[in-house]
Amino acid sequence: MSKKTVPYPVLDEIDEPVRQFNELDASLTYSYASYLNWLFPERVELIAGKIFKMSPAPSRIHQTVSINLLKPLINFLDGKPCKVYAAPFDVRFPKGSKADKDVFTVLQPVSV
Repeated sequence: MSKKTVPYPVLDEIDEPVRQFNELDASLTYSYASYLNWLFPERVELIAGKIFKMSPAPSRIHQTVSINLLKPLINFLDGKPCKVYAAPFDVRFPKGSKADKDVFTVLQPVSV
């Protein structure tokens, strides 16, 4: 029995950069290709093509604590297949094609 998939309704990709969050329509479905054109300061994630605001960037104290926690993890995992990354960075969750226009969930992990 094959699983039936329904594609996301995609709006035409945006060619022009979006410079303000309020220029986006929260009722629309966006892809990672659209997300890459967003140049506003607010931090957002895409979940199934829908926009979700994130909390502001971590403070300096948080970053210091994070680095101090990462050091032993990085040393422990040195030479092993597991990797340690410091957030924020985009983690894409493709469901098939990995092309930016076909990715609808993009999250940014929080730092340690």
